[in-house]
Amino acid sequence: MRVVGLVSLSGGQGKTTSAFFLGLALAVRGLRVLWVDLDPQANLTFYAGLTVERGREVGAVLRRQCEVADAIYATEWERLFIVPSGGALQQAANEYLASVGGGGLVLRRRFVAVQDWFDVAIVDVPPARSPLVVAGAGAATDVLIPVECNVKGANCLAETVNFLQELEEAGVFGGRILGILPFRLKVFGSYLSRDSQEALQFFQGFGLKQFPALVESERVKVCLRSGEALPPGLGDCFSAIAKELGDGSY
Repeated sequence: MRVVGLVSLSGGQGKTTSAFFLGLALAVRGLRVLWVDLDPQANLTFYAGLTVERGREVGAVLRRQCEVADAIYATEWERLFIVPSGGALQQAANEYLASVGGGGLVLRRRFVAVQDWFDVAIVDVPPARSPLVVAGAGAATDVLIPVECNVKGANCLAETVNFLQELEEAGVFGGRILGILPFRLKVFGSYLSRDSQEALQFFQGFGLKQFPALVESERVKVCLRSGEALPPGLGDCFSAIAKELGDGSY
């Protein structure tokens, strides 16, 4: 099972949106996909339309109060499953991960039991440095970095890449950076906004694979609320990422 961590250390960079549509794109390709919602805001869980039972969520899995197999829920989409976020996740799980040795490797160890059940797991992490983010990165075989096409996104990318390098040096992150997903690209007619142009140029300086950008569009919000895949053209970025993951070995 490949584990894709959606890591970006600022809020509003598109992690949850990317996790959602990437999951749909992978499932359409015939892969069995597991969403893992590590974010206490639980937006991915909300978009999955779940009613979460107390004690059957990712915080309980991390704290060894629940086996991961018992915290997996089916969703309305074929081949898509989720380990949801739950109440009091942030404080309880963060405190637990910070208090145990090797907290950054806990999520990876918990999911060994189900690694043969799925082709790809997609981990949505919170938008700040925390034990939860470290655990999400520590479990990842691949990290995708969604970042807005503006100055905030550029700063976030630099901070996130530095963070992953620190985790690699500490022996926590042993995967690879799959690439950058430019998010909320602003297009006026046939022209990019100046902020978007400058951001894309800055992103190139990191020498990382840059996937097609997700253009800012009201259609993205509509599809997110209705649970539909993005139409061709708009969703090309997720198709490109899904193709790379789907064509790889596990």
